[in-house]
Amino acid sequence: MRRRGGHFADRQALMDALAESGWQRLGAEVRAAVDGAGNDYEARLRAAGRAYVRFATRDPALLELMFAGRRGRQVSVVQEAAARPFSVLVELLAEGQASGVLEPGDPERMALLLFATTQGIAALVNAGIVAPKRLDRLVADAIARFLHGARIKEFSNHNP
Repeated sequence: MRRRGGHFADRQALMDALAESGWQRLGAEVRAAVDGAGNDYEARLRAAGRAYVRFATRDPALLELMFAGRRGRQVSVVQEAAARPFSVLVELLAEGQASGVLEPGDPERMALLLFATTQGIAALVNAGIVAPKRLDRLVADAIARFLHGARIKEFSNHNP
């Protein structure tokens, strides 16, 4: 148990609880974004990516703590919480494969690739390398490339 008498046992227990709470919030935000995006598959995938990047750029210190929290004493609790937002993405990719929108393959591996892409966009925004106003368009471009490949005309005519 992390808490004793209404207080956290130590600083690490507090950090683990904050990380767990962050992952739960992120999972809820990604799920709500996907559920609220309607029936269009690409729109739902974009909504998931935007929800993650917005969360990651809204509170970069919390995101850093969430990733660091996976090394604390309550690793299993934090890992379980971290799996929730990732499972939304895996579920969405498996749905795309089942409907023929995406090529067959390991949906977890595909989710890792997409997660790494959105995390990279968030890192660029958080570092001040990319202006926050470009976030939505970059996520939309990343999702389009993920779904349609890099040879679509819009990409060759678009300067991000």
